[in-house]
Amino acid sequence: MARPKGYDALTWKEAKAFSGRCARPEDVEAGDAVFALGDTHHGHPIDMGMPAAVIWYDEEEEFAAVVIQAEAHESQTGEELEVLGILLPRGRTAVAFMEDVEFVEETDHTWQALLEADLEEGEDEDEDEDDFDEGEYDPAEDDYDGDEDDDDDDLDDDEFDDEDDEFDDDEVFDDDDDDDDGQPDGKK
Repeated sequence: MARPKGYDALTWKEAKAFSGRCARPEDVEAGDAVFALGDTHHGHPIDMGMPAAVIWYDEEEEFAAVVIQAEAHESQTGEELEVLGILLPRGRTAVAFMEDVEFVEETDHTWQALLEADLEEGEDEDEDEDDFDEGEYDPAEDDYDGDEDDDDDDLDDDEFDDEDDEFDDDEVFDDDDDDDDGQPDGKK
């Protein structure tokens, strides 16, 4: 899949938009569309000018983004879904609902600040990547999550059964024998 180009405050209007019809999986595979919905009904493109500058609110964060795909679909329960394919400044894409974005002018100070912060963060990541040669340990690629309880080699208490003891309780030996003959006390 071809990855879309990123953009900055001067080039965002050059982002390639997908419009005119609902996307199919092959459009996504070719990198022409961000998403293709299959389990919906009555899909149609949303008529709007694209690319369009937006602030995307995802959980507790906000991001500068550009809408490059917009479709309306009806869910299986009859709910109308307005779904957007958005492009982030460094070329990554995401899918968002219309209610999760705020359309803004390109002169919006918040959008510009978020755009600049994302691009600066990308520069920092690029510099970090250059610090490692191939074959060296790169902490950015470390998938260790700090949870040591995930180890599959840990033994569960349920795996031991008291009935499978190797010796009976009445075969207890006294290690403190006073004799040095290797036999338990009283046995010679």
